[in-house]
Order: sequence, then C-alpha cells, then structure tokens
Amino acid sequence: VGAEPLPRGVRTRGCHPGHDASVERARPHGGPLHRSRGRSTVTPPILITSHEVASQYLPTPAGRTLSGIVSIGDFRSGPPTGFAKHAAPKLRLEFDDVDLESHPAGYAGATIKDVRNLIRFGTDDPSPFGETPVLVHCGAGISRSSACALVLLYLRLNSEEAAVTALLESVRYAEAMRLRVPGQEILPNRRVLFLADQELGSSLLNEVSHRFDYQRDWGQ
Repeated sequence: VGAEPLPRGVRTRGCHPGHDASVERARPHGGPLHRSRGRSTVTPPILITSHEVASQYLPTPAGRTLSGIVSIGDFRSGPPTGFAKHAAPKLRLEFDDVDLESHPAGYAGATIKDVRNLIRFGTDDPSPFGETPVLVHCGAGISRSSACALVLLYLRLNSEEAAVTALLESVRYAEAMRLRVPGQEILPNRRVLFLADQELGSSLLNEVSHRFDYQRDWGQ
C-alpha cells in the first residue's frame, strides 16, 4: 500500500543525489529552536551525528560496541569507515534531504520503501536496541538523521511527545560524547516523518511542527 500524496508548497533544504535503500543484518548483535517537554525513558539515548564523525567513531573501541547503526547518505558518498564490517545490526538508507513535496532535478527524497525499511529495522529481531547506543548519521547530522532517530524513538516509546523529548536528550548526549558540535541544531526532515505517519498512524509531523522552527531560512 503506497503513501497518500505529499502536502504541497514546502521548500527543499541542502541535497545530494540519492536513491534506494538496503538493510543488512548481523547475528551479533539546542538551542532556541526547540523546547523540551515530557519525559523520556530511553537509555542509552541514540547517537545522532554526521558522516565525518561516524567515520572517526565507528573504528574506535567505543564505536565497536554499538548496538545498531543507521547510515543515511546518497549514492555518491558511501557508508562511513567501519560500517561494513561492524558486527551490530545495520541499515543503509540512500536519499537526499528533500523536504515534503519538493522535487528538485537530480535529487531523490525519502520514499515509502526507505521508511518501511527503517520501521522494520527498529522492530526486527535481533533488536538494534541494547545496553549500548544506536548510532544514526547522515551528511551533517541535522535533518535526515534526526528524523530517522525520531521514528526509532517513537517505535520504542509509542508517544510523539516523549519521542521528541528523547530526541532532544539524544542530541545533548551526543554533544557530551563529543560526537556533535555543542549547540548544533537539528531540524527533522518532514518528508520522512510524513511517510512514517502514513505507515504508523502517528502524528510525528504535527508534533515537530510545534516544537521546531521550520520557518527559519536555513538556506541550502
């Protein structure tokens, strides 16, 4: 069953060409733009970071203990260093940071297949959630990764409000781990959340619209 038509009239933010998605399984397993409310019960939080930082972190002793990895990129930039040989459950998604209905030439936003793969990853057995963090990265660690992390958190908490609160806690946790620049803001990709809402019957898109500033001119 496909998703309903996407809403009209929303722009695009920074993109790179991308396409399709694949799932790989292994046996072993701030700032003024948002406000925190509600409670999170996710321990440890999800690590949300960039491709560059993920490439540095995955080969380290701490990086090798992750419970799961979601790598988001495009066809021109492969997975980060250490991803292919990591023993944890892994998911590779390839799509651009295209928001809602925008269709710029040469760019491909998230599809329903991408979101279904993400949901399957978050609910599959073996679970990607364990005693150590799950790492989710995209190019900059701002839009695609935060949206995918939010979907995973919703699958665990079954509450839009609690999932967004846990997302903000995860950002602060990654900052404390020096995996993000302190104060670097996130803005979850709304196309991913719209498609997730179609699949899950959730209201993630509505929740983020109240808690993040999508009217700010983020440029390209």
